Amino acid sequence: MSVVAGIPGGAALLLAGLLILAGGLKVLRPKPFVHAVYRLLPRHVPRRETLARFAPWVVGTVELLAGPGLLVAASRPAAWWSAAVIAGVAVLYLAFVVVVRYAALKGASCGCFASFSDGVAGGAELARTLTLAALAVSLLITALLTGAASWWRLDALAWLVAFGVLVVIATALGGRRRPAGWLLLGRVRSRLAAVELPTMVTGAERTAAIAAARTAPSVRAFQDWLGDRAAGVDWRRCEVRTTSATPRAGRRVPCLLVSPRCRAGLTMTVSLPDGFPERAVVIAAVDGQPVTALGETVKPGPRPALQRA
Repeated sequence: MSVVAGIPGGAALLLAGLLILAGGLKVLRPKPFVHAVYRLLPRHVPRRETLARFAPWVVGTVELLAGPGLLVAASRPAAWWSAAVIAGVAVLYLAFVVVVRYAALKGASCGCFASFSDGVAGGAELARTLTLAALAVSLLITALLTGAASWWRLDALAWLVAFGVLVVIATALGGRRRPAGWLLLGRVRSRLAAVELPTMVTGAERTAAIAAARTAPSVRAFQDWLGDRAAGVDWRRCEVRTTSATPRAGRRVPCLLVSPRCRAGLTMTVSLPDGFPERAVVIAAVDGQPVTALGETVKPGPRPALQRA
């Protein structure tokens, strides 16, 4: 019985620790999360760039407050304010599930730990988030139904390890991968850490960029690889943005990003360094699988199924 009593404390330690770590990463390294939020927001949202720039500070601050708040609430779980804090944490983790599911459907990064590797959200991220949300909801139910004086017990550390292993296994099964330590968090690295947030391009410059992108060898190679699904790329409704990147041991390189509208299951962005179409790179996601085209070389995941009318 005493061993079972440590379950809530172990769950609280895991959930609070992940919130503190996630919030700290967003505040210390905001750019990857800014890009993830920018890609997740619909294109018609007003002040999309401004919202994306504020996102890491808002979300990161909430996580940095919720994590320690949960640790304090675990010391007096029967108090009404503790139930309110735990309920807030449960809502936060459930909101993460919604965001990850939306990102997976859109073929974009989920904005959670995996966003720091620019990875497309999928089964692994969804399984991890669902498991953590289930722990948070269970913790809330425990707080409401029991009158424990405190959840802090020595055996809570053992349950912390057990729940960590559970999350790793769920993540591995969801992504159909071998279990590995990084599956709990995601690879914390990003090529977008040195990239400025794009700004919109209009008028004649937009028209010229679209024309240059359409004639790029990499675009032609990617569309040939897509086959019939290339008809789902709408070049008439393109979003053209300007940005820049700083390669390692290099200087800042300006480029244009041309993103045509695509049918469900397909996202596509053409990067034009200095506006030269022969150097264009296609970065796409097809049915959640990343695809890159450079020159006439396409490096895909599994070949996409043809979309039938």
